This record gives sequence, structure tokens and C-alpha cells, in this order.
Amino acid sequence: NIIVEAKNISLNLLYHDMVEDSLFIFENLLPGKYVFRAYEQKNSIDPLIYFSGTLDPYQSAARFSVYKDTIEVRKFWDVEGLNIQF
Repeated sequence: NIIVEAKNISLNLLYHDMVEDSLFIFENLLPGKYVFRAYEQKNSIDPLIYFSGTLDPYQSAARFSVYKDTIEVRKFWDVEGLNIQF
């Protein structure tokens, strides 16, 4: 499973959504500038937190990808076509 995270830069708010059929939707985001990242859901304690791996026993960190641009969200706007290469 893949989790997509939207982070409001100025308010430091995080929003999460699970990818289904290569699609994700964030509804009612507050206006502002956002950065997006996606990562594997490997954390068994809290699935919405990125898993950085363990040494003993060894478990590799979750793979992740960061969208290279900042996205501006305005009130009543739909942002479509955001592709995160994973």
C-alpha cells in the first residue's frame, strides 16, 4: 500500500490519503502552498507515519518519492493531474 502526504508549508498541517488504483484524493484542503510525498505503508504501529527501518532485527526503510514542485491550493479550486513517480 502507498500513502500520499500533503503538507501545508505555512501552517505545518499534514493530510494523508491511501492510494487506490493509482489514484488519491484530498478534499477540503486549506488554501496555501503544499509539498507532496508518497511512501510505502510499512509502519505497523501507525500506518500514516513513515517507517525509517530498524537495525535489529534488520528491516529496510519504506521506499518514498517527493513531488518536485510546490502546489498552490486556493479555496474552491480543484487541482488535477498531479503525478508522483514512485
